[in-house]
Amino acid sequence: MRRILGFPYGYEGLNGKLGHRPVPLTPETVATIHETGGTILGSSRGAQDPSVMVDTLEAHDIGILFAIGGDGTLRGALAISDQARRRGRRLAVIGIPRRSTTTSPTP
Repeated sequence: MRRILGFPYGYEGLNGKLGHRPVPLTPETVATIHETGGTILGSSRGAQDPSVMVDTLEAHDIGILFAIGGDGTLRGALAISDQARRRGRRLAVIGIPRRSTTTSPTP
């Protein structure tokens, strides 16, 4: 069965010791998120242990991780991918850069 989970507070949500539970993302739960600002999952800053994050992904039988954010998020995605590879774990990690909030100078 295909399921999509969102992890609250970014990589912090992949640290089970912090008590965050994954949120099932269904058509019903995301139908109106475009009508509100911000994020339904929250965000955080700060590094998490890649080994702990991969443990969580394994525990939830996650095969694909989409990481959306900036430089720190994409560095974290690489660390997770490297850790999974060292374990021989098949995990696709897709890094999606956040939309820039700056505008290009006009000519």
